[in-house]
Amino acid sequence: MTSNDLIVDPGSIDRRVVDQGEVWLDKFGQQHRIDDREGFDDDYLANVVTFLRRNAMTWAVYEGRPNTLLDGVDAPGEVQQRSRTWMETTVLMGALRAEADRRGLALPPAEEPA
Repeated sequence: MTSNDLIVDPGSIDRRVVDQGEVWLDKFGQQHRIDDREGFDDDYLANVVTFLRRNAMTWAVYEGRPNTLLDGVDAPGEVQQRSRTWMETTVLMGALRAEADRRGLALPPAEEPA
């Protein structure tokens, strides 16, 4: 898959965005190259990471992972933690963290489950 395959209507989500590490798609369907320091500045990069972490469970459901997340769950917050763990392993999150490292940017820490 290339970034050219990621074309969406404004307001929709293309779940495949987490399976690549070149671009972020905003809510208007616009692509932002992760390595573009002007069009995807440090604040924007940090905000996308925070957004993905806070909404990891929603993204996991879009990815079709609810059964994996619920299997063997016996503690409150475990599904959220599994979702966050999954999000941290996606290609997109890896690319965002790597770009932050290249820029010398300290990202906000991942939140602990409630």
